[in-house]
Amino acid sequence: MTSLPPHWIGAKWPTGTIPLVVEAGEYRSAFLEAMQTWNIYLAPLKRRFVVARRTRRNPAMPLMGDKESAVHITSNTSFYADCDVRRIGGRIIEADVRLNPTKLIAIPHLKLVLIFMHELGHALGFSHYDGPEISVLHTKLPYQVTGIMPFDIASLKSSYALPLPKPKPTPKRK
Repeated sequence: MTSLPPHWIGAKWPTGTIPLVVEAGEYRSAFLEAMQTWNIYLAPLKRRFVVARRTRRNPAMPLMGDKESAVHITSNTSFYADCDVRRIGGRIIEADVRLNPTKLIAIPHLKLVLIFMHELGHALGFSHYDGPEISVLHTKLPYQVTGIMPFDIASLKSSYALPLPKPKPTPKRK
C-alpha cells in the first residue's frame, strides 16, 4: 500500500505503550488474545498495547475524557462492542471500548477475538472499511476474516510510518 488507507482517521498513538485498563470480566482472555495479536504488528512500529491499572480514584465505569483508555462491560451500546477514540490533532490520547454482555453471551471464543481485534483497530485510529479488500475493520466481519488481514497490516504500516505532527506551542500569558 503506497497511499494512506481510506479508513484512517488521521491520528495515531505516539511511540511507546498504549495502555488499556481491561475490565472485561469473562471476556478478558479473548480481549487479551486480540491485544497480543495486534502487538505482533505494532512491535516494528515501536508501539504495543499493555494492560494498565486504573489510576482514577473512582472505580466507576470509565468515561471518555477521563484520560484513561479502558475496556469495560456495559449494556450502553446496541452493538456487540464499540469504541470511542479521543484525539488532539494527529495524536490519539484515549480510546474506550465498550462490550455489551447481552449481545456477546453466545458468541464462540474465536469470534469474540475477531470482534475485539475489530474494536482495537478502531482504538488504533481506523474507522470502518467497506472496500474490496478483506479487513478486520469491515463493518460486518465477512466469513473470510480469520484475524488481522494483510490489508490491515499494510494500513497500519502506511499510516503509522508518518511522523507525528508537532504539538502546537501553548501561547504564553502576559
